[in-house]
Amino acid sequence: MKKSILGEYNFTNNTAINFIDNSEEEINATILHETIHMLLTKQTIWGMACYLIRKVLVYDNSYEHILQNLCTHTRKVQESTAVFFECTYIIRTKGYNKFLNYLEYLKTSNKEYYGYIVPLVKFLRLLEPNSEIKIEAYELSTLILTLSKISLNSNLTEIELEKLKKKKLFKKFISNEENVKKYIPNKRFKAIADIAYTIIKENRELKIDYIIEKISFGMYYKNEKIEINDEDLTKLKEYFKEMHINSKRLEEISIYFETVRLVEINVEDLPKYSLPHSFSEFSSEKSCYKDIFNYAKNKLGILFYLGNLENMDKFDSSILFVSKEDIEIIKKELGERSTVMVYYDYVEKKVFSLNVSKSESEELINIHESTVVVNYKEYDIEKDDIIGINTDNKSIFIYCDRTYPNSIDLINKIAKEKCKARIIEYKNMYLLVIRVSDKTKFILPFVGISYYQVRSDIDSGKLNIELADNPDGVTETDNYILKTEDSVEQYDLIINCLFQIY
Repeated sequence: MKKSILGEYNFTNNTAINFIDNSEEEINATILHETIHMLLTKQTIWGMACYLIRKVLVYDNSYEHILQNLCTHTRKVQESTAVFFECTYIIRTKGYNKFLNYLEYLKTSNKEYYGYIVPLVKFLRLLEPNSEIKIEAYELSTLILTLSKISLNSNLTEIELEKLKKKKLFKKFISNEENVKKYIPNKRFKAIADIAYTIIKENRELKIDYIIEKISFGMYYKNEKIEINDEDLTKLKEYFKEMHINSKRLEEISIYFETVRLVEINVEDLPKYSLPHSFSEFSSEKSCYKDIFNYAKNKLGILFYLGNLENMDKFDSSILFVSKEDIEIIKKELGERSTVMVYYDYVEKKVFSLNVSKSESEELINIHESTVVVNYKEYDIEKDDIIGINTDNKSIFIYCDRTYPNSIDLINKIAKEKCKARIIEYKNMYLLVIRVSDKTKFILPFVGISYYQVRSDIDSGKLNIELADNPDGVTETDNYILKTEDSVEQYDLIINCLFQIY
């Protein structure tokens, strides 16, 4: 049975793609779907509004209802566009009849997605093989994406803050038809999509610039914005800082806003944004040094060194930003136990997190039986070891959770001399393993859609690595990485633990 979650965009600079239970076609379509969500979030005013509020909630959740309102009034634009891109992908790769099959599947098995795509089916009908109006799928996708951006780029900061902050006032505000047409993305999208379709039918061709020009002559759509710029983002930040003017966490919110920048996203460069994910989790427990010290000797699992807070001046993850000031407070509370480690028990399917001292972390790392994986940010390239830790001759695996295109510079920085490498294939995912030294391997999981780019970059010399596979193309072992037939089992264990695969 397939998992309900195919992929996810969770207000970050990447999308998470379920590689476990789905076909390559489903995965590629999902990558496209989630990347569209990211693009419409990071390149539009209403999208960035949702992004900023979501991040602020970790400091002050007073206005969580605003995030809910903004997401509600942008959801149809977001989902309609994402599903539309899935449909055009199917038409381009498998043909129009396969799209009709997919449409029927949505109608019977995914009524929510079907409801999103129904208003745009008339556009997709233009791609019928016998259509009198000849349009390419990529042109149609570009049009819908452009209309979506326009819909999401209404000037939210023109709405009085009090009307946005108070539920009753906002409800009254959107009861006014003129306000709805001017500001609310879902309604704007439907209106301008209808205008665009009428223009295409009347002119029997698709000219995006002409359509946008015609839309701009409308009463509510003058001087519409397709792209967001730095000035727009600055206004949005000031708008939300004003909203939190009485918040006790205003300073932290302001500091966080300073870190937010616009991100350029190219929908044609999908591998850049997609990370493999299993969407499964082991049970989680808090533990202590002594327990894990004994545990790791007798269990099948891995020890993951996340890092020492002493080496961090801030913490910025997908859902949480911790300022320099707060990091200092946490350091004082933890004292010498500021090193964060995780033990993954693969047999019991459990994850144990713990805070330990430097000496305790070294003792855990040097347990003979344990497989040690290290956060790439904690790797000292010059010393070929963990920052601030002496692992002697203990084998370590440097784990990188970036997408492949965003890892190229890091790989070449680590592979100072030509390094041997292997690509291990898993279902719908690959693992790049680079032999940095006798004791150190660099490992990077990447989605299948990136495979040909990785191979091309190795063959062309863009990466300072070369494959260690035997020339006969048959023998699976080599003299550098997979030295025995059992060598791959250690990498299997790492993947199964980090992705928490049952």
